[in-house]
Amino acid sequence: DIGDYGMETLSEFLYADNAALKTLDVGFCNISPRGMMSLCQGLKKRNMRCLPPLQGLIISGNTISCEVAVQLGIALSAEPVRNKRGRDGRRLSFTNNDDDCEGRDSPTASQSNGATSAYKSNLSDGLKLLYMGSTSISPESLNALLSGLGPSCPLQELRLQSNRMGPKGATRLVEFLETKSDNRQPVLPKLHRLDMSYNELGDQGTSKLTRAISKRAKVNMTEVSLSGNYMGSKGIENIMNKL
Repeated sequence: DIGDYGMETLSEFLYADNAALKTLDVGFCNISPRGMMSLCQGLKKRNMRCLPPLQGLIISGNTISCEVAVQLGIALSAEPVRNKRGRDGRRLSFTNNDDDCEGRDSPTASQSNGATSAYKSNLSDGLKLLYMGSTSISPESLNALLSGLGPSCPLQELRLQSNRMGPKGATRLVEFLETKSDNRQPVLPKLHRLDMSYNELGDQGTSKLTRAISKRAKVNMTEVSLSGNYMGSKGIENIMNKL
């Protein structure tokens, strides 16, 4: 376990002259929100130094607080941090306050879409894989993180297993998936693998999520994991009919 101190040291490597770095795996490394904020800072500086973005980030088993979720979404986005602002026009900054995400301003789809990146790169070269299982991420934090990534993020695989988000987690995810980008296309247009297993979604959450996925006609979902969600006959029926 590298812990917070190890993450602080590793974050400096992220913005060194290492353009070949594509995937970072720090899963189950006993990293608290403090260490995760160091990761956000390192990713932000990587972007500002015009280095290619990460294509894969594995942070399962660590702790994602509200503030970490907000800053991580910004740091992983193609939009420069200095251009991101909340709904009230204030610039979104990198702080270390651990407040509740309820009611917090997060980047909107229009703010994240169509922005000029600090690095000269095609969006297809951006983040493709994001593993956040067992991170205690809340529904509000998840929504803030995804909003920060932006609607055109080329994310292909999103794993959120074992976070106990409940039906509210499914609702928040559905709210994001049902939004549209500025060109009226589905958000996360390349997302084709989603793992929401062991999140206590129940029939209600499972039904909402399967309906939302089935409506994404232009997105070919090849794998959706929903096991361990306390589904009854209604939830199973919805999966059979919608997916």
